Amino acid sequence: MSAELSGLDVWQQKIVNWQKENFPTCQDWELALGVCEEAGELADCVLKIHRKLRLNEYTEQRLQDAIGDIIVYLFGLCHSKGWKLSDVIETTGEDVLKRSWRA
Repeated sequence: MSAELSGLDVWQQKIVNWQKENFPTCQDWELALGVCEEAGELADCVLKIHRKLRLNEYTEQRLQDAIGDIIVYLFGLCHSKGWKLSDVIETTGEDVLKRSWRA
């Protein structure tokens, strides 16, 4: 894994600094529940778009926002564990690419 900071690492540090300033007592469980909450919003948005319901409210922008908010919470959770999200993605990505779902 790379020692230099990627663009993702720079964003993680910016978001972590923002989280420390705005939510200085935030705990891991709060960050994990934030991921769950935003995943619910993501699922709600995908479902509404799929069913073509309230498309003026459930937009591609709202979908992107939910994905981004999940990443913001993951930045904080990874940081609290001493991890870079980019490393987690790289390690998991390498593992996923080794899997085959074909019979």
